[in-house]
Amino acid sequence: MNARTRLLLGLLALCLPLLSGCGVHFAFFNMIQAKEERNLTTAHVPGSPIDVKTGLGSISIKTDPAAKEVKVVARITVSAESQEKAEALLPEVKIVLERRADKTLEIRSDFPKKENGYGVGCSFEIVLPEAVGAKTHTGNGSIHLDGLGGTSESDTGIGSVTVLNQKGKVIAKTGNGSIKVENAQGEVTADTSIGAVTVKNSKGKVSAHTGNGSIDLEKTEGTVDAKTSIGSIKVKETAGEVNAKSGNGSVTVHGATGPVKAHSNIGQVKVENAAAAIDAETGNGSIDCTPTPENKGPFRLNTGIGSIHAHVPGKWEGKIEAHAGIGSVKIQGEDKAKAIVGEKRNKTVEMTGAGETSTAKTGNGSITLMLD
Repeated sequence: MNARTRLLLGLLALCLPLLSGCGVHFAFFNMIQAKEERNLTTAHVPGSPIDVKTGLGSISIKTDPAAKEVKVVARITVSAESQEKAEALLPEVKIVLERRADKTLEIRSDFPKKENGYGVGCSFEIVLPEAVGAKTHTGNGSIHLDGLGGTSESDTGIGSVTVLNQKGKVIAKTGNGSIKVENAQGEVTADTSIGAVTVKNSKGKVSAHTGNGSIDLEKTEGTVDAKTSIGSIKVKETAGEVNAKSGNGSVTVHGATGPVKAHSNIGQVKVENAAAAIDAETGNGSIDCTPTPENKGPFRLNTGIGSIHAHVPGKWEGKIEAHAGIGSVKIQGEDKAKAIVGEKRNKTVEMTGAGETSTAKTGNGSITLMLD
């Protein structure tokens, strides 16, 4: 299911909350609600996965090593044209706890299909000793997972997704809502059409995408791929290669040990304490570049409109070609260069060694190279 489909389904779930096998009726705005909470338990099977589904409602699953069985709290809401009818329909909502042949525990709500004119929602709160693998789906509602093992796959049409302390891979998707992942031991894939994405302390590679929202990634140990159409991107302290792109927003990468590619169509780009090659580009905005002292290059800095400020460590190799279409090129610390040639708008700086050529270009703005 792609992002657009999830968003459309989510909007449908929001506008027509008559899901989970119910008939559809458009005159639900003045409906009366009846609510009921049910507590259920079932035997725990060590090392087994869990699969939870609801058409309308939130899902929460967390582990408790002291637990001896699976505990489920189901909060049911039935909407109907009268209080009497809503309460009469409540007993017909069935909460199913079913162990499949592959040992997966399936938890869902069932409701017999009847006449139009009512709606059913069911939220689940689940506590269990452990789980190895989890699938959760809701058409409209938040998802919260904490302390599960294996791979977790979460999908909601409308609602936030939070995954904490996952002992494996994380796949989190929402049509409209934020995504937060912390302390994941495996790869992280986070995809939302509208909403912010936050990933912290992950051990595997991270893929974070949003159509409209910011992205904040911190302390990741794998390759980073971060993309947003509208919103800022911040990547801090990552041990892998970084590819960050915003259609409209600033991009900041700090403390990357691998190569960095930071692009924005409109917005400032900052690359700080980078230990490897740097590719920074923006259509409209300034660029600030600060490699680590041990970095030997190269960098490629390019802006259509905006200034460029770049520090050049003493161990930088090769030469630097700087060009300002409208503006000037300034060199600070000229005595640290092997040679500097050129004029006001075009200069070539010869550094030590025979490394690759670095470039700094702006269509309209100044360029300052600080030779450290």
